[in-house]
This record gives sequence, structure tokens and C-alpha cells, in this order.
Amino acid sequence: MDTSAENKGAGTPPADRRHSERHRSLKAGRIVFGNLALSYDVVIRNMSDTGARLQVDANANVPGEFYFIVVADRLVARAHVVWRTPHEVGIHYLEPLRSIRDHPDPRIARMIVV
Repeated sequence: MDTSAENKGAGTPPADRRHSERHRSLKAGRIVFGNLALSYDVVIRNMSDTGARLQVDANANVPGEFYFIVVADRLVARAHVVWRTPHEVGIHYLEPLRSIRDHPDPRIARMIVV
């Protein structure tokens, strides 16, 4: 068994390498991409200040980068995928989550139908 320092963490799952504490969640989310023309609804399984774990439809072709929207809280951030499985993606925010009404692109607010 190799316990050298350079091999520690080599097989560590992504969840164990996160930099901020995640909190369990069961919220509706949406990812928006393709010049804001395409979107997928997702379930937010957990969130932190730096990213989230999203449950997605197995048939969803989730792009590498997109807008991530927390529907009920009306928050948005640019995000990118850091890991994926057939039913989940782990994302990292490229900017802090902020209110949709504070986003510079007014089309973002139209991505939430209340």
C-alpha cells in the first residue's frame, strides 16, 4: 500500500475537495445557456458560497458553462461544471450569486416565470 504524500487524495471524490461548507438543499434551479435561448430545470441538492451540486435529467446535455439560477431566491451567477455523472453535476460559481434584478442583462429576469 502506497501512503506517500504525492498519492494522498489522488482518488478523493470531488465532494471531499471543496473549499467551503455546503448546505443540503432541495430547491428548484435552472441553468440557462445558448445566448439565453436554452434552459434546463434542475434540483439543487446542496449549495455553498462557491458552488453547488445539481440533480439533472440523464438526457440533459449540460454545457460546460452557463448561468445558474436559484428560482425561489431569485439569485443568479455564471457557473461552470467541475464534475459530472449521468444524473448530477458539480458546479463552481464564476462570480458571486446575486439578485436577478441586480444583473446587468435584463433578459436574465425573464428566465424566471413566477
